Amino acid sequence: VPNAATNGTVYVSDGTNNSTSTESFTNLGYISTATGYWSNGSTWLGGTKPGNTDKVTIAASTKVTLDNEDGTSHLTINQNGEFDNGATRLIIAASGKITNNGTFTGSTGNVYFNGVGTVEGTNAVTFNNLTINTGALTLTKIPTIDGVFTINGGYVSPAPIYTSNSTLSYNVTYSRFDEWNAVGTGTIGTTPGYPNNVTINTGTFTLLNNDAGTERAIAGNLLVNS
Repeated sequence: VPNAATNGTVYVSDGTNNSTSTESFTNLGYISTATGYWSNGSTWLGGTKPGNTDKVTIAASTKVTLDNEDGTSHLTINQNGEFDNGATRLIIAASGKITNNGTFTGSTGNVYFNGVGTVEGTNAVTFNNLTINTGALTLTKIPTIDGVFTINGGYVSPAPIYTSNSTLSYNVTYSRFDEWNAVGTGTIGTTPGYPNNVTINTGTFTLLNNDAGTERAIAGNLLVNS
């Protein structure tokens, strides 16, 4: 089965090349078989760690901790499995996904979406730090930001939830989008699009973005750097 294949059909044939049975498959990529560090081959089925654009599945009853900066095209956390972001950066390749059906532990790490991406699954993710670089990040399952949400480009839709520890940080000339769309007085940690602190680091920032006269809400402080 080619590594790039996402799904397909396996054909079993006899010695005369006549098909005797068929079975569909889904490529799960690298699958954890033990609790351990991401960089340790013994954590994974087959004994080698994933490459930085491979699919990765965290299996039930295993916990995988990211111990060095690394990457994946699709991180799937199965029910009763756990991924720990550790203190480093996980890079999600362009058109990549995080599918969380288990436990995602943000720790002090950073998740960096390198392009278009998706956050989905049955369980919501709480990120420590989250960075988007370009393209749309679709939040099918609304995550929570507990650290710094950095926008170098691109946008999220719909809005995430922010905790009292969070900062929304813009590193690019930007027109506000769904990441900051709450109006009136929101509830930090509950109201989507209601950031705690906001920092504008560079360029020109357009707050209204075609919503003339609509105030945007913030729980904490707004810092505009020169």
